[in-house]
Amino acid sequence: MLAFIFFLLLGNISAPLLFALVLHNRKRLLALHGGRPRVVCCTFMCMQLAITAMRCLCFEKTQEFGDSSFTASGFLGYAIFLIGQILNFGVYYKIGIYGVYYGPAFGMKLPWVTGFPFWRWLPHPQYTGTILSAFGSSIAHGSIGGLIFTAATIISYAFLVIPIERHYFGELDKERKVLSPRVHDRNISQDRMIE
Repeated sequence: MLAFIFFLLLGNISAPLLFALVLHNRKRLLALHGGRPRVVCCTFMCMQLAITAMRCLCFEKTQEFGDSSFTASGFLGYAIFLIGQILNFGVYYKIGIYGVYYGPAFGMKLPWVTGFPFWRWLPHPQYTGTILSAFGSSIAHGSIGGLIFTAATIISYAFLVIPIERHYFGELDKERKVLSPRVHDRNISQDRMIE
């Protein structure tokens, strides 16, 4: 049980902490990399992929607390997992790695995107895709531990990631309005970048 709690906390606290550290130190990171935002984005992407691999390992460890028999709920779980992955791949397809890994926070200009998966009623398609993937996998494996991990991920996103994102992208939006008053009054989030 102690190992379960360890993996639960490690998997859901490490990513938001990295996220906050990178965004908080974005100007230093840019200076460290010679003012090249693409290099900073790629560095952040590598760090985030390492954290994601660790989260997958933690999630896999929580899946051990379940029964992986193939039933109707297993097929439903795989369908939910597939929907989540379609959302994730849709985000990568639409905004690319520089949009996914916060290029505008490092000074990159990216166009505003609309259409699938960026619908008005789905403000964070990548977070939603990640949650649906974890939830579907937990149902498919009949894993109570996986469901608890998914609930912790939702809490992590709701109380750590999204508020951090709002804070830093709100700061970025204020800086842009001071520099250029013609910028649209839209909320900036990870999933919807503006010029």
